[in-house]
Amino acid sequence: MKNQFCLIFVLSSLFWGCSKENLKPVIDSDLQTYYNAFLKEAQSRNKAISGTDGFILQFGSANGAIARTYPAENKIVVDSVRWKDVSASEREFTMFHEFGHLFLKRGHNIRTLPNGEFKSMMLTYEGMSNVESIHLYLGIRRKYYIDELFDENTAIPEWANLQFDPFPLTNSTRKLVASQDFDESKELSAYLSQFPNAQFKIPEKGILNVKLPKGDGFSLEPNKVMEMANVLPAKRNDFMKSNNYEIEFRYRLKSGTFKYLYSPNTYQNYAIFSHMFNPVSYKISSFIFYFRFSNYTINNDFNTVRLVRKGDFWSVYLNGKHLFYTDVWSADQANQLIFSIAGNEENAEFDLDYFRLYEL
Repeated sequence: MKNQFCLIFVLSSLFWGCSKENLKPVIDSDLQTYYNAFLKEAQSRNKAISGTDGFILQFGSANGAIARTYPAENKIVVDSVRWKDVSASEREFTMFHEFGHLFLKRGHNIRTLPNGEFKSMMLTYEGMSNVESIHLYLGIRRKYYIDELFDENTAIPEWANLQFDPFPLTNSTRKLVASQDFDESKELSAYLSQFPNAQFKIPEKGILNVKLPKGDGFSLEPNKVMEMANVLPAKRNDFMKSNNYEIEFRYRLKSGTFKYLYSPNTYQNYAIFSHMFNPVSYKISSFIFYFRFSNYTINNDFNTVRLVRKGDFWSVYLNGKHLFYTDVWSADQANQLIFSIAGNEENAEFDLDYFRLYEL
């Protein structure tokens, strides 16, 4: 009887000693920083995180995803191959998303904010054949998405409201530095001659018509052509130091795709697209981020685009309506001022009216 009691005691000790309540998390060293960051964000919001006993966070195969959560096993597996190709911000976004599933018991959420961006970092693209948005998880957006992760009732941020207008047009506060109208000139002809497959003509004074065959491209860089070439190089350093300028141009899309490129520094690269197959659709992209705009485009006529940068923030306006606002979040990256107009693929044709640069 005594031996029987000892056996039961030993087995009970083994059972309780191996229970998950007494097991420390098993976390790959390369993933520990994301787990620590998540706990820190939770603590700063007075959110208690339970279920961490016996938690496993490891590399392996995530069945096509960057990472995948297995609630029954209290485990998250990160794909060891795909992880290598993911940016630092996307890594944090992915891990916080999976922690949301496992520790906060949150499901997927594909609702959008008023401006068309995703409402939550608990979004998913699986099973979505027509994705209208792809998230941006940097700068001012990062704080909002983390707040929403821990509190689904987080207020809609100011930048997501359609009525938001951070830099209203005020002609009295902007000074014209250079204006490029497209008149016949040797300089214009010389510049355009480097695009032998494209067709150019000036159907009316000051209007440049551009036709591109499918698969070909054209890039108009104002600092390399005509009046802009004489003015912009001398002013570029001033703009980069003050970071207060405005770029304005007018275009009319006739077919294919029109694209405008902008780089405020060596890290951020944006493209604004207008597609003839969906003429009321706009797309601003940065790496894999994009979302669509509608209702502001004037079909079969000229559209005016304004890009305004003030300090560490910049916005895009279309025909006087505010579209997009964000911060230039990589302060350690060298500032630059690169912008160009382009068309590509889909047999694009468009007219350019003018291109202007203002000092604010």
